[in-house]
Amino acid sequence: MIEQRDTRAPDATAPAGFRLGFRADIEGLRAIAILLVVAAHAGVPWLAGGYVGVDVFFVLSGYLITGLLVQEVQRRGRVRLGEFYARRLRRLLPALLTMIVGVGCVAALLIAPFEQLQQAESARAATLWLSNMWFALLKLEYFGAEVTTNLFLHTWSLGVEEQFYLVWPLLVMFMFGAWHWQGAKRDLRRLRLGMVATVLLCLPLSVFLTYAQASWGFYLMPSRAWQFALGALALLWTSTADASATPTRVSNVSPDASK
Repeated sequence: MIEQRDTRAPDATAPAGFRLGFRADIEGLRAIAILLVVAAHAGVPWLAGGYVGVDVFFVLSGYLITGLLVQEVQRRGRVRLGEFYARRLRRLLPALLTMIVGVGCVAALLIAPFEQLQQAESARAATLWLSNMWFALLKLEYFGAEVTTNLFLHTWSLGVEEQFYLVWPLLVMFMFGAWHWQGAKRDLRRLRLGMVATVLLCLPLSVFLTYAQASWGFYLMPSRAWQFALGALALLWTSTADASATPTRVSNVSPDASK
């Protein structure tokens, strides 16, 4: 695989103001988001709209993942996609599989045999990070009474997150100009404009699908992409970096094609 290497000093457009270590403010937002979702599921009357906590998580994911990707491009001149995907899998897959196996065992004991096939199909989709697509195809109404017995319905958001992880590095590198075939220029201004364009494209798409095909608008990742892009913009526009500086050029060729 061709490796991209920096041939000049560190990029003057580097996001010097990004702080992506432990963030008490972000952890606090996550806690509030979780409490909102739990309260909505518990039927707390004055928090019926607590499902917005899921939207908060998507915005936070856009903020954090975009920052990690930009920092990696600035440090290495590229994103090592294999390592990025492996880190996401190591973080999410063990807990997901544990949950699916545990819930499946309990379901085998407590649910009638004729209902277990539907649960098994949902579990299979969740294992492949495709449960959101599966529920969209089934046109399941997330807030409808008929889905209250689906044990894996909550995995739809994990499917959206994993599909986001799959696509976002490719998109960020393209908008940032980090691919070697793009002329080897990196520019945060272009990345910001790309994220604005993502919001302007995907927010109307989400609104349209909400009315035309509600299950698609709710479950599918493209209709949620504007939320990830909002998180990215929050990061990019609160940076103390000078985005008007001259971008660094990146080499197109690595002497070691085996990397």
